[in-house]
Amino acid sequence: MNNATYIKRLLPAVIAINTCMVTQAKDDLGFVLEEVIITAQKREQSLQEVGVAVSAFTGESLENQGITQSNQVGAQVPNLTIATNGGHDGAPVFYIRGVGLNDFSVANSGPVGVYQDEVYIKNLWAQNFTMFDLAQVEVLRGPQGTLFGRNTTAGAMLFHSRMPTEELEGRLRLEAGSFDTYTSDVAIGGALAEGVSGRLALQHLSTEGYLDNKTTDRRSPRTEKWSYRGTLQFDISDTLTARVKYQGGTKQGVSVATKARGMLDPLRGTPCELDRIDHYQCANALGTVNLNDDITEAHNDFEPKLDTEYNALMTRFDWDISDSVTLTAISSFDKTESHLGADSDGASDDILTIMFDDESKQFSQEFRVSGEGQDSNWVVGVYYLNDEIDGLTHASLLGQLAPVVALPEELTGISDASALSVVSATSTFQQETVSYAVFGQYEKDLTDDLHLTLGLRYTKEESDLNNYQTLGDFAGFPVAPGMRVPLSGVPLVIYDDSLEDDNLSGKIGLDYHLTNDIMLYGHVSTAFKAGGFNSAILTDQFQAKPYEPETSTAYELGVKATLWGDRLQLNAASFFYDYNDAQVFTNISSSTGSPARVLTNAPESEMKGFEAELLILPMEGLTVQLGLGYVDSELKDFRTEEVLLGGDLLVTDLSGNTTPVTPQWTYNILVSYEWRLTQGDALFQVDYNWQDDIFFSSENIEPVSQKAYGIVNARLGFVSADEQWQMALWGRNLADQEHRIFVSDLSDFGTFTDDHGAPRSFGVEFTYHL
Repeated sequence: MNNATYIKRLLPAVIAINTCMVTQAKDDLGFVLEEVIITAQKREQSLQEVGVAVSAFTGESLENQGITQSNQVGAQVPNLTIATNGGHDGAPVFYIRGVGLNDFSVANSGPVGVYQDEVYIKNLWAQNFTMFDLAQVEVLRGPQGTLFGRNTTAGAMLFHSRMPTEELEGRLRLEAGSFDTYTSDVAIGGALAEGVSGRLALQHLSTEGYLDNKTTDRRSPRTEKWSYRGTLQFDISDTLTARVKYQGGTKQGVSVATKARGMLDPLRGTPCELDRIDHYQCANALGTVNLNDDITEAHNDFEPKLDTEYNALMTRFDWDISDSVTLTAISSFDKTESHLGADSDGASDDILTIMFDDESKQFSQEFRVSGEGQDSNWVVGVYYLNDEIDGLTHASLLGQLAPVVALPEELTGISDASALSVVSATSTFQQETVSYAVFGQYEKDLTDDLHLTLGLRYTKEESDLNNYQTLGDFAGFPVAPGMRVPLSGVPLVIYDDSLEDDNLSGKIGLDYHLTNDIMLYGHVSTAFKAGGFNSAILTDQFQAKPYEPETSTAYELGVKATLWGDRLQLNAASFFYDYNDAQVFTNISSSTGSPARVLTNAPESEMKGFEAELLILPMEGLTVQLGLGYVDSELKDFRTEEVLLGGDLLVTDLSGNTTPVTPQWTYNILVSYEWRLTQGDALFQVDYNWQDDIFFSSENIEPVSQKAYGIVNARLGFVSADEQWQMALWGRNLADQEHRIFVSDLSDFGTFTDDHGAPRSFGVEFTYHL
């Protein structure tokens, strides 16, 4: 089914429904949908007046749904799927409409741009953060190459903090939940002096974790988090405003234990059936069987440390040059340090352990001038980014067999000279990326009902990978026939390279107001993501090659309607992507026979589908929110090459596979009802989100997947008559739905390792407002 067919099926039905509803005269029942203001085009506009597919949520509504982490936002957004490698606080993988990147190196960044208060966050670990004292979150679906630039071929996620006001305001929130989880946050703000206001927010969270590690007899992930933000705003004059914001946070503790699914028959050593693998009845390469399908129990041989620290300083100036022209300057310096250990094999055996130590520093600067005329709006600007990373990754391989001088072929299945005699390997590197951009967008009213949008952005990016090296430590290095000796610090891969990319991306779109309440829009847009380097642990020089830039051309048609006396809002869109040189993360075997991961390009990919969001107020106090998404994604032309032991070249054709972390169908439902009581208001809310089957890798193999599942949450609250305090009881994952949030393919070691989502939990919270 081609894109034209999708559009023909979607739009007539939408228009027919809207035309029927708009004939109803507006009534005056006293309850209507509130107008939502967004900044998707670098200025404040009504959600219903912007020809972009956007989902927007207030910070309060996200809290009420139990969405407190950036990697949870996908629960109520059609065609946004988020996987997390390393548990709840691990590395996030964002996919919008089938576009994303399944890589976890801090040297890389995915095609979904993540922004905090209009500042781009490049560091992968920094993109997974606790959300507190937020005003609003916006999810922009589709390429945003003109106004947001690099790394937005999929879309953008915008997180807006609460800003200082002159009025004194604040709140204290306390929460206690299952697994000894306690959260407290406080925020206070107001005028400090004439023309000066400030806001301070602080949050603390601690948890003992929901997973029992039976080997260590401890629970995980045991973590403690501190998050803080301080903002000062200076109204220097009637035309000049300055803002300074400092924020940061720390996470310390023990990262989540993984659960291993062996793939070999424990008696015969042959591959197991999928059902037995999924029920943990099979063995890994060392013959260990889990024999426990309880997802809240694991058998990891050690407890890896989790320690991250994030700090950022931002300044912003807004100067009204005239009544219609404004200059905005945003500067930001961010620093992230992270240490993470992972028992990657997920078993009581010491097969594979990985440690990450990274430090990144990022400086960004944006200047833009925006203005408006009688029938037009425009913005032009320049952008600069400098990102420096020092990375270290250490992997311990088959540490349990380290005392063995030689690993014979009858044990390993490969020749005695194999790199499987490596006891450990350590990779270090430095990377610097510099990006420059010039951009502009012009919006023109061609008639009272027809509006034109034109956008253009030129980007130039330079990236240098310096001093990359992998050093191996061998238990028994072959020095002569039949003779092995221990050897340390053996260079396996040496890698230095530079890249320089430039790109011209743009957008042309039309908005047409069919009536005052119904807008149709269509646009063609392009975006690009620069090339880069594979900075994982490389054990073969074959892996040490850069990947090329990716580009996309997207076609989109949509409708936005506010009907039924402003009590119904329907937004829908149909899209088609022509995707070139998509950056893909795959698993291969190196020339030494050891497992390896490469980043390469798929020459052609294609994504098509649609989404719809419906918001209704059927009666006073009752709100119904519905979302539906469909994506058909395909790697049209993609083959991997790997050099096997002995030098043979193996080509694997993955053409026709779906992109990872991309369910074909998603839908979400939220129903809330608020009613008046003598002493205040009561609120009951229930929400449900469902996603189709997904694969966690581009190889599309069943053990590295998650079957379709749905999560149901509920909340019962009470707000005092003066709205000064409120209490609530909540339950999350009430059906106790087992689901994997990531799977690692370690089939070379006879196993797959799972990161599971949290099981059923309950809690209570109390909030007090000044």
